[in-house]
Amino acid sequence: MENAIDYARSLAKPEDRRLFHMPAGDTIPQPRIIRDERICEKAGRLYGGPESPPRRVVVVSVGKLFVVYDPFEPEAAGEFNIWMVFDEHWREVVRLAS
Repeated sequence: MENAIDYARSLAKPEDRRLFHMPAGDTIPQPRIIRDERICEKAGRLYGGPESPPRRVVVVSVGKLFVVYDPFEPEAAGEFNIWMVFDEHWREVVRLAS
């Protein structure tokens, strides 16, 4: 989970905020782990897609964004793993390979 928080924090750097439609400013929104089961279930379904079995994902909120990652069976992009970012309405903002 620390890795997920650190990754989410790195996405909220002032120079990267435009990519994620975050408000300008010098302060970084404090990332926090989401523990609400309903939110985590929704994030797991969206991360894996309709053909995927249920997933146990880590969900971190950064402002109005959700950063989602499955540490157990991550979506693959070649040798990289996929992190997904969703907005407050659960629309996919971006898939990031890391």
